[in-house]
Amino acid sequence: MVTNSLADPRFSALWRDATVFRLPLKTRFRGIKFREGVLFQGSHGWGEFAPFHDHDDAHASRWLKSAIEMAYSRPTSLDVNCVRVNSIVPDCDAEEAITWALAGGCEVAKVKVSGAGLSRRQDLDRLWAVSKAMGVGAKLRIDLNGALTYAQAVEFVNDCQGLPIDYFEQPCSSAEECGALRGATGVRIALDESIRLSEHGANEVAEIVQRNADVAVLKPIPLGGAASTKRIGEKLDMPCVISSSLDTSIGLAYVARVAAAMAPAGTHGLGTAALFEFDVTRHALVPHQGEIHIGALEPDSANLDRATEGTKGAIETKWHDRMARCWELLGNDPVLDLIST
Repeated sequence: MVTNSLADPRFSALWRDATVFRLPLKTRFRGIKFREGVLFQGSHGWGEFAPFHDHDDAHASRWLKSAIEMAYSRPTSLDVNCVRVNSIVPDCDAEEAITWALAGGCEVAKVKVSGAGLSRRQDLDRLWAVSKAMGVGAKLRIDLNGALTYAQAVEFVNDCQGLPIDYFEQPCSSAEECGALRGATGVRIALDESIRLSEHGANEVAEIVQRNADVAVLKPIPLGGAASTKRIGEKLDMPCVISSSLDTSIGLAYVARVAAAMAPAGTHGLGTAALFEFDVTRHALVPHQGEIHIGALEPDSANLDRATEGTKGAIETKWHDRMARCWELLGNDPVLDLIST
């Protein structure tokens, strides 16, 4: 039940300017074929609230905090106007994987794999095809989303010998198993879920990552915004790769600013706009010559109209109620004071 949020004029102001969107993906990704969420306009731009359906309200409330910060905080000045990014390769056949990897002229490709069972051969075929197509100097980031047991991870890492691997991203669900894999095989390990889904504070998260990884994958939107992301990053003595969360180009532009502020020389996980059939902005924030440019974006009225088709009724009510529940969980968080009524 949602009660207090409905009586709060700040929430009413937020929802008054909100639009529920539903964007089709070119291919199934993270188990979904459509990306849903809410866009709203604030005093300094647009915010995006789009937690995945399998995230509970406590975790989703961090996404709302980020969305409010996105729309109502004045952007900080930056020393650069673009950042390097990796391309994104979904679970697909080898020939299609090459097209995804080469899109945007990126020198690094992030490849989604399962790494186990009957699909392992297809995973390896896809990785070798991508490596050959990208040529000398290219690097692969192999993202397993914590799918493997420790024993499976050891086997998969051994099968990948000879590939130009930058790192294996979250091969096992626990940070400790990932750290053990790192010690046993000598491969570089990046952690994502162990950071993003952790209930620990920044100090403890940083200690866990420092013990078990070589790279931290930081996703500002599910981490609660730029300030929360920076707090973790400042405690780590390792590279940080700033990554999106299958955001529209509105959210992606915000995350790109975080990347430019925290690690302007890095190559970041911001190539996911390529997965959408169309975006809410006039031009999607996709890579060109391996980079995306940084700047304020706003929805295009025609594309936003397309994105709202079929959202009236149950879908819109679902998102209103979810946002209201997350608002209540934010309690007295200072980010709410950014909203004027």
